[in-house]
Amino acid sequence: MKQLIWILLFGKMILLTESPVNLGANEWFSLDLKKPIQAINGGATIFIQVPIDDPRIVQIKGSDDIFKDLSTIFPKKTIEARLENSHGEILLFNNFKFSVSDFSLSKEESVRIKLTTDKSVPTNLKFESIAIKSVQPINNAKIFWKNYSQ
Repeated sequence: MKQLIWILLFGKMILLTESPVNLGANEWFSLDLKKPIQAINGGATIFIQVPIDDPRIVQIKGSDDIFKDLSTIFPKKTIEARLENSHGEILLFNNFKFSVSDFSLSKEESVRIKLTTDKSVPTNLKFESIAIKSVQPINNAKIFWKNYSQ
């Protein structure tokens, strides 16, 4: 019951980047967070919002199988993120799926890459920085933290 109350009070998605960022090919994009993030439960995720004017997204508009097309554009294990705390502890997010909220791919938030960890996200750590690397460049991306951040 206590966890349900925490979820209801603190559950949200937080935009980590003030403005869109460019993720370079095979280069780490690093960001020191203005406020540390902390999970209330182990299901925390990082989202990368891919802009709908990205030429690869434009190309798959009207597709019968958007998830298959996205998997071709962004193959598994080609994007990863790391959260780091002030003690140098690193949590790796290297599994991903796609979140599509609008199958016409016409809304800004239509396509997001959802990064998860192999294990449960610790609830006793506050993370102060994030780094993301993609095999392919993703320009004008927005980075989000989704869970129950205090």
